[in-house]
Amino acid sequence: INISITGTFSNLREFVLINMALERNIKIVAAAGNEYSKSPRFPCSYPGVLCVGSIGEDKQLSSFSNYG
Repeated sequence: INISITGTFSNLREFVLINMALERNIKIVAAAGNEYSKSPRFPCSYPGVLCVGSIGEDKQLSSFSNYG
């Protein structure tokens, strides 16, 4: 499952649904976001979720990509 949204707060309903999917061995991939922030973003920060940021052609973190 690809989730291309980000937020600054954890959401219990989202957390439960993601855990239900992970328990069924469904992979979750989520966007890191584009605010150049190292603060936690959700659903990216939930355990078991593969968080994806952006890199440029030089293989360095893009100036806008969240990280951390």
